[in-house]
Amino acid sequence: MKKYSAFILLMNIFLSVNNIKAQTYNILDFGAVSDGKTINTKAIQSAIDNCSKKGGKVLVPEGTFLSGTLYLKSNVEIHIEKNGILKGSPFFADYPKNDVQFKNAFNHKFNGEVSLSRAFIFAEGVHNISLTGAGSINGNGDAPAFNLGNDGGSSESRQRPCMLLIINCRNINVHDLYLTNSAYWLENYIGCDSLHIKGVTVFNHTNYNQDGIDIDSRNVLIEDCKIDVDDDGICFKSHERDHIVENVIVRNCTISSNCNAIKFGTVSMGGLKNVSVSNCTISAASEDKIRHWKQNVPFIELPITVLAGIAIESVDGAIVDHISITDINMRDVQTPIFIVLGNRGYKPVGDSVYRAGLIKNVLIKNVSAISHSKMASSI
Repeated sequence: MKKYSAFILLMNIFLSVNNIKAQTYNILDFGAVSDGKTINTKAIQSAIDNCSKKGGKVLVPEGTFLSGTLYLKSNVEIHIEKNGILKGSPFFADYPKNDVQFKNAFNHKFNGEVSLSRAFIFAEGVHNISLTGAGSINGNGDAPAFNLGNDGGSSESRQRPCMLLIINCRNINVHDLYLTNSAYWLENYIGCDSLHIKGVTVFNHTNYNQDGIDIDSRNVLIEDCKIDVDDDGICFKSHERDHIVENVIVRNCTISSNCNAIKFGTVSMGGLKNVSVSNCTISAASEDKIRHWKQNVPFIELPITVLAGIAIESVDGAIVDHISITDINMRDVQTPIFIVLGNRGYKPVGDSVYRAGLIKNVLIKNVSAISHSKMASSI
């Protein structure tokens, strides 16, 4: 679409600048051990801290490196080589709470108190950060400590760490990695600007609430990704009034989900504007360990299905405007298109006034789908 051409040009300029060669810091030189048992948090963080002084690349070589929370710093690229695995610790104690300064409904209660802030890889208020390589990040989400059920069931379950929690950052690259087994949401970007996710494979089927990619950011390009998850695939969320989700392109992705493949909401407080989704394939997830729709819901024809292919939900006061969804091929879907304008009564942090939401200027074109449930599409 023409209105996105300037944004793509800016993203390409950023990518070329960010790929300038810089010094490499191998985590082995800082004492990291690749036995899959040693907790390497201090060693890897030392490599990141040293790299951030002049900028460069932190190298994770072949082997399995266990770690607790790692804090990304400005001008740092973490590059994981083929057969290299950065794996999260299986213990809650290795994921401290973070004092998040950017006020939003995910990280804070209504009174402003920090609530959800743990993460395997955490960043707030930094710029020019990258996660790249042919290796993988494993969140260890199937560890017994994280086997706490659905986050709607207990406050303890909601304390599980995201794999990536990136807040109020600029110029972010996530390229080519294999991301799997998060303890909670896998990629969570809140209040960010200029984000490029390309060629990433996500596989998430070991726990509850394992979203693939959650976007509350502006100037975003997601392309050529393969997502196979139990919960929402690509999900746009708006966690506060003043920082809306806008100027987003999703293209050439394959999304497999037991929940919603492409979802706007449910958290929808500010706005979702100028979002384009095109040339994507939606299908059933490769496995279903939790939902079992056919067993639990009448009139579901297939053993594994996507709940909704495209879901657009403004239920917390969001202004949803100029959404383009084109050239989508769906299969194994219960409800191909689901659009709802509602009022849950949720309010942003510190805001006592509820605002009525709005959905307008939505284009859905060239969508191929067959419904496998009692209810097809719903608006």
